[in-house]
Amino acid sequence: MNLKALTKIGEGAFCNCTKLDFVSIPDSVTSIGNNAFQGSAIRVLDLTAYTDPTAIPTLGSSVFYNVPSGLTILVKNQEMYDAFTSATN
Repeated sequence: MNLKALTKIGEGAFCNCTKLDFVSIPDSVTSIGNNAFQGSAIRVLDLTAYTDPTAIPTLGSSVFYNVPSGLTILVKNQEMYDAFTSATN
């Protein structure tokens, strides 16, 4: 799934989507709402479009609550990974 031209992913947007496997988020997305992927089957979240660590989207609460263990987050480099993991804490 490719979400080109979006600016935000709304609250509960993909909640309980059991067929969802891969999501590529464009750098136009500035926020991901509460429970956006809660209970979904997401296995890969692609954030490689982001090149500026300060532009990582803000995350609501419980965005990845109850998703399968082993969620893979794709980023360009360690700096981007650090920025994203800081946003999830």
